[in-house]
Amino acid sequence: MKKFNRIFSLILVLALLISCLPSVFAAEKNVYTVDEEEVIVADWLWGSVIDERGADVMMKEYADAGFTDIYLLLKGTGGSTSWNSSVPGSNNTYSYDLLQSVLDAARPYGIRIHAWLMAAHDKAYMKNHPEENYYHFRYGYSDTVNQYVNLRGKAYQEYFVALVKELCANYPDLAGIHLDTIRYGSILYDWCDETKNHLINNYGITATNYNNALTAAKNGTYASYLT
Repeated sequence: MKKFNRIFSLILVLALLISCLPSVFAAEKNVYTVDEEEVIVADWLWGSVIDERGADVMMKEYADAGFTDIYLLLKGTGGSTSWNSSVPGSNNTYSYDLLQSVLDAARPYGIRIHAWLMAAHDKAYMKNHPEENYYHFRYGYSDTVNQYVNLRGKAYQEYFVALVKELCANYPDLAGIHLDTIRYGSILYDWCDETKNHLINNYGITATNYNNALTAAKNGTYASYLT
């Protein structure tokens, strides 16, 4: 009987230890859970506004107004970053770490900060890598017209992923990553030969179909072509 009691006690202790493991691991990571009853009030905020008015002032105003989440623009259409990035090719907009200042100011109020990043917009990258611009239907790879980076470009993919990884590694208080312009940007872009060949080889589009659509787009009659 004593032997049974010892075995039972060991099993009970083991079960208690196992039950504690999830909370131990959760404590090591910044894990956000969804409260279905919570009312979320969010705002999309430019870094320039923080730089002008100050993180402490802005976060107090947001807290007083009942905001729970802020989507902070950290990489805009110009391509520069608002955190101290060490990724090759990146350039910090400010002389200080704006992101860290906002995280520090938001923490006392429990406001969640999300990294808002422009994916297909990056003027600085496009200037240095014109070969990775999206092809404009009328002007080709014109620097004066193009606004979108070709998201199929391997070099840009690696660069952008490196930025996201850096944010996740260096700023554990971030609540999330918000990717803007991650989808197809505009009907005006991506009429290059690579796209044409991909459609012809994989989707049954003929060269005639493609050329007719391109001609309609150039003539401004694409809507009638669709009908």
